[in-house]
Amino acid sequence: MRFLHTADWHIGKKLKNIVRIAEQRAVLQEIVEICDREEVEVLLIAGDIYDVATPSAEVVDLLHSTAMQLVQKGRLVLFISGNHDDPVRLANATIFSEKDGIYFYGNMTHRHLEQPNRNGIKILQANPYNMIVANDKEEVYIQILPYPSETRFREERKEQESFLQKIERWIVQGEQKGDLPSIFVSHLFVAGGIVGDEERELGSAKLVPLELLPKTDYVALGHIHKRQRFGENIRYSGSIMQYSFDDTAREKTVTIFDLNQEKRVHNLKEIPLQKSYPLKRIEAFGVEAAIELLQKYQDYYIELILYINEPLKSGQIDRLHQEHARLVTIQPMIQQKRDMRIYPTMHNSKLLPSELFKEFYKSEYGDEASEKLVNLFIEFMEKCNET
Repeated sequence: MRFLHTADWHIGKKLKNIVRIAEQRAVLQEIVEICDREEVEVLLIAGDIYDVATPSAEVVDLLHSTAMQLVQKGRLVLFISGNHDDPVRLANATIFSEKDGIYFYGNMTHRHLEQPNRNGIKILQANPYNMIVANDKEEVYIQILPYPSETRFREERKEQESFLQKIERWIVQGEQKGDLPSIFVSHLFVAGGIVGDEERELGSAKLVPLELLPKTDYVALGHIHKRQRFGENIRYSGSIMQYSFDDTAREKTVTIFDLNQEKRVHNLKEIPLQKSYPLKRIEAFGVEAAIELLQKYQDYYIELILYINEPLKSGQIDRLHQEHARLVTIQPMIQQKRDMRIYPTMHNSKLLPSELFKEFYKSEYGDEASEKLVNLFIEFMEKCNET
């Protein structure tokens, strides 16, 4: 059985005030074409389908029209909720869409029906923690854990449980009892993952240890926008576009793999997505040098760090924007201060709080801060934000 793993679509997300839905439409169409070309049978979308919990009508329409294209040729499409999605709102759509092979997993109270008689991939079992899918030759067990949001915590009031105890219990409830080829799909922040500011570290400080994940043949993760893997088959597919200038991963991909009883995971490959404009942060000394540099990156969205000796005039700013249609931001910096060693405040730094802490610790003690100490700092910052 052939699968495609993707995540973090963030449909409707803007870049500053720039609407990018036309790019997203092009990228999603590209995914449809990849599914057709690669003869994908099951599509796994591991959370953050939308960028906000209450998306606009245009955004919802784009998702539904894309999903209807994806289920052509008997394909099955599985969406799970991420931290940007409203899990209840998302899951409620399944009652209307599952007859077409489109499943939305969000909250636990929504009971998924089974549609064993549809053409193409069939659902042999479906409940809030897992489903079994089958084609004419094979069956695959899919274990499912949407983003563990506060809504989900409230659905089961077990006050004495810690965050990790809840995660472990939900994972155990979803584990299979047999020996089918298996996949785990979730939207989690796994400890050791490399993140940027888009992952909102302080809002996702509850890290999940790698060893807590179930021992399935493939783990399809969402939440982190940078494509990465742990071992061979535990993978973040990454976002479908660059959404932040801190995201330096220019090449975005989807992951294709085959899974069956004999070979388990095989024919795994990453296929590039090429229909969006890349993002790039550039530096220049003075307006004239900036104009010359901007001409080299006309097909990029640009964040310009501009070193100057005196304040910019409005005419100079206008000129820079006239030279480049996708110049998003200009950050003027006094040139003489460029090489000074200054630790920025939490409010104006481009670094994550944990990265600032690591820099401070190294400067003070001449050594790297331990992972345990960094996690304690993150927990402390989170508690400060709650008070």
